[in-house]
Amino acid sequence: MKKSIALRKFLVVLSVTLLSLAFFAKAEPVQKSGSTEFDTQKLTEAEIRTLGIFWQVTEPYGWTGTWIRRPNTPSQAIYDATWKHTNGTVVTDVIHVQSWDNATKKITFYRIGNQGKYSGVIDLNRMVLENGTASWYPAGMKWSAKISNTR
Repeated sequence: MKKSIALRKFLVVLSVTLLSLAFFAKAEPVQKSGSTEFDTQKLTEAEIRTLGIFWQVTEPYGWTGTWIRRPNTPSQAIYDATWKHTNGTVVTDVIHVQSWDNATKKITFYRIGNQGKYSGVIDLNRMVLENGTASWYPAGMKWSAKISNTR
């Protein structure tokens, strides 16, 4: 009986870990053919500053991440992202702003590795994004972030 319960717990943890890794698989950045630019909306320097340098991200399934904006990428907001799972697994990828609406504060990021999109609305007064969605999340799953220009 005890072995059966332990085996079930192990299988549940293994299943969640494998499912999580499917969402967070690493891949190399894809760029426009013959270009050093990502296929992304061009932003002003003021807009890039508004979007911050550091994003502390919380995602479903036990993942937390840090997205750090790349320096020297004028007119583009490109972030090198690292996530850590509660089981210790670390995954890296590249995220870039695909669209930003300064009026509504709606942002969409494109994640290179899984070719998915993160979306949400930034509260610039509090420098947070809450109740964000991602194209690969099951219905009802949300992500959030704290945004800053300093660690």
